[in-house]
Amino acid sequence: MMANFDLNLTMQQIKDEVHRLKWAKSYRIRYIIHRYGKISRQAMDDEQLTHFLGVLKSLPTPSLRLVISRSRKRRERGRYSQKVLNKSV
Repeated sequence: MMANFDLNLTMQQIKDEVHRLKWAKSYRIRYIIHRYGKISRQAMDDEQLTHFLGVLKSLPTPSLRLVISRSRKRRERGRYSQKVLNKSV
């Protein structure tokens, strides 16, 4: 265990950074599994959480254009899925 480690503060900071980066839950889970071999933040140890927070803080805030583009792609996938479902009925 790391000296002066505040789990609640670190978890809140991670939550804030993930929100700033607009990371979807599925992306967070895949990243944590791939990078740390854990299924969630709760399964990570203090050192891993500190490292993860540092990684998140080092990433630039996505531009509004990128966020809009991602949202548009999600909506389009949803429309396509709905069309496919409607045709199969």
